[in-house]
Amino acid sequence: SPIEIVPREKKPKGAWRERQETPHDAEKCKEIDASNSGVGIVAGQVSGILVIDIDGDAGYESLAMLESRFGQLPKTPCVVTKRGIHLYFKIPAKHEIPTMHGHTANGIKIGGIDICCESCYLIAPPSIYPEGHQYYWHTSPWEYGFAELPDAWLKVVVEDESTQSAAV
Repeated sequence: SPIEIVPREKKPKGAWRERQETPHDAEKCKEIDASNSGVGIVAGQVSGILVIDIDGDAGYESLAMLESRFGQLPKTPCVVTKRGIHLYFKIPAKHEIPTMHGHTANGIKIGGIDICCESCYLIAPPSIYPEGHQYYWHTSPWEYGFAELPDAWLKVVVEDESTQSAAV
């Protein structure tokens, strides 16, 4: 569900929370003029997507730790940001996933990583940072469909009593 972003900023033009309940239809999407503003994507149930936001060296270190523990993530659309990447996934079936900053659903510390889902939007290509960096697709949704998170990764995004002992 795309939203319009203030040019060279990270904040939406107007209210965006309504997009959490009502996705844009195709006509509304065409109204967003990416040449004069940025584009944001609302994550969560409304769009069916979850994004893993990896930021800086700490984020890449946390990603390596998570992949060694839960397995390598599959190819999926990936946006290059100023200091990292956004990895786009389908929301695992039948799960409502909160947005988490710096920790997993079961308390594992993951510095430099945000799990972006409900109550979250992300800046998307071809938006431009205030400093001039442009977001771009490393692997686009046209090359790869949104991958599903592997079952082992559910422990990262879904709190489950059977995985409580996974916390470090």
